[in-house]
Amino acid sequence: MSTSRFVAELADLISASHRIVAFSGAGASTGSGIPDLAGIDQVLRADWGFSGSVFT
Repeated sequence: MSTSRFVAELADLISASHRIVAFSGAGASTGSGIPDLAGIDQVLRADWGFSGSVFT
């Protein structure tokens, strides 16, 4: 199957779908300038600055 045919069939499949889940690696975000997540420690040490009202 040619690349253009594959892309066309994929586009048709996505258009007909009600829900889509995509799994990707870190390269999808880091390539666009979003910093890489180095591990759970980075998440736990971060100050996200959410107030309590965000969760109510």
